[in-house]
Amino acid sequence: MGSGNRSTRKRSKSKNRLNEHAKRTGVFALIVLAAIAVVLVVKSFSAKDAAVSQREALRPVVEQKNHEPTDASSEVDGEYYGLCKKNSIRSVDDFHNVVNNDPVLAAHFAGFNWEKAKLGKQEEDVWTYVSYRKGDMIRLTTKPVKLPQGDGFITDGIRVVRTYCCNDYVLAPPRRVMGPTEPTERVDAPPRRMDNSIDEFPPLQSFKSLDRNSPGTVVTPEPGTMVLMGAGLGILGLYRVLRRKKIKPH
Repeated sequence: MGSGNRSTRKRSKSKNRLNEHAKRTGVFALIVLAAIAVVLVVKSFSAKDAAVSQREALRPVVEQKNHEPTDASSEVDGEYYGLCKKNSIRSVDDFHNVVNNDPVLAAHFAGFNWEKAKLGKQEEDVWTYVSYRKGDMIRLTTKPVKLPQGDGFITDGIRVVRTYCCNDYVLAPPRRVMGPTEPTERVDAPPRRMDNSIDEFPPLQSFKSLDRNSPGTVVTPEPGTMVLMGAGLGILGLYRVLRRKKIKPH
């Protein structure tokens, strides 16, 4: 009888040790999962702050890129973006002298055929992509600019330059008949030289922006979301096991 009681007490002590070990293991697992969850939450907020900071840093660059002439005056908020002084070109020789005395213009108009250069005027309003100057940089507008009828130019049969500001330009693609809207914005690209005819230009390639919420777009959950969900399921499972052991009759 005494030996039976001793064996029963040993089994009870063994079960108690196992229960205590299980409880310690469960507590340790909960602490580890909670630490992982905290780290993931902190990383998530840090990533959001970094993204916001990056957008703020890029904003001046985007604003600077969009700061370009939108009409024939070659001005933006009173700032002039012409390649030479206003209305300083009266002849081909005037233009030639201006180019020769400016290294930036000399490089930009390298290859211009001065022997075939001649003056002309626009017979009608035209939509064009016009070059403009910022310091030593010469770019092409991303939006079409309307040049009025009678606007003076110099051409060598390939390139066309405005006598008003020395800004060269290429014709924008013809507008589609869809209403009284102006030509749409093009994707920024390096200046293109015209072909032998100044009236024909290849159509500009259009691009379709990607929308994360558009149909056919599969949104993949972030790894942090999966880890948090797994941690929650693990905690629920561990709680259920411990609860069963607690209410199990001896």
